[in-house]
Amino acid sequence: MTQEKVLWFLGLERKQKIDKFVMKYAFWFDFLTTVFIVVCGLLFKVVPITFSNIIWLVGLLFVDVIFAIYLKLVHNPVCSIPYSFVVWTTTTIKLVYGFVIFSKAELIKDRYPIMTWVHIAVLMFAVLVAVDMLVKNYVIWQDLKENPIESVTAKINEMNKKSKWKWIAIILGSSSPMVFVRLFDDDMTKMGLGMGFGFWLLACCFLLMACLLIPKFIVSIKYGAFEWFQNKKTE
Repeated sequence: MTQEKVLWFLGLERKQKIDKFVMKYAFWFDFLTTVFIVVCGLLFKVVPITFSNIIWLVGLLFVDVIFAIYLKLVHNPVCSIPYSFVVWTTTTIKLVYGFVIFSKAELIKDRYPIMTWVHIAVLMFAVLVAVDMLVKNYVIWQDLKENPIESVTAKINEMNKKSKWKWIAIILGSSSPMVFVRLFDDDMTKMGLGMGFGFWLLACCFLLMACLLIPKFIVSIKYGAFEWFQNKKTE
C-alpha cells in the first residue's frame, strides 16, 4: 500500500496544513453538552448536590479543558482523526449520562418510561447505518489495495448514485428540527418521550459519527501516518 493511497483514504494530502474545522465542531458541541448538563442538571435539581456528583461534574469540565489545550497545540493533520474520534466518543458518553439522569427524573415526575420501542428503533437504525458504512469502507480499502485511486473513485461515485442512505440522511436532517419542536408536544408526551429522549437521540447520532472514523483511525495507526507529517517524509 503506497503512501498516496493511504493519504487518499484518510482524506489528506501531502504537505497540507491541519484543518481544525471538524475538530472545533467536535470540541464546541462537547463543551456545550457539558454546560447544558451541568446548568440544567443543577437548575432543575436533576443532579443532587453531593460530593460524588460534584466530582463528576468537575471531571466533565476538566476533560473539556484538556480537549481545548490539545486543540490549540496540535498541528499534525492526521491528529484530527483520533481527536474527533475521542471527542465524539466522549460526547456520546456524556449524552448517555444526560439521558440517564433526565430520564430518571422524568420517570419520577411524569411517569415517562426510561426505555421505549422508539429508543430501541433509533439505536438500531444508528447501528445499522454504522455497520453498513463500516462494511463499505472495508470494501473500499480492499479495492484500493489492488486498484488505482482513479478506479476506486469511479466505483465510489457510481455506488453513491445508487445509494439510498443519502436520501434517508436528507430526510432525517430536514425533519430533525421538527422532531425537537414536537418533543414536548402532546403527541410526544403521550408516547412518554421527553428531555431524556432528546439526549438519547443525540447520543445515537454521535455514536454513529464516532464509528465512522474507526476505519481511518485504524489505518492511520497501522501505517504510522502521524510520522509522515512530523518528519515530512515523502515517497
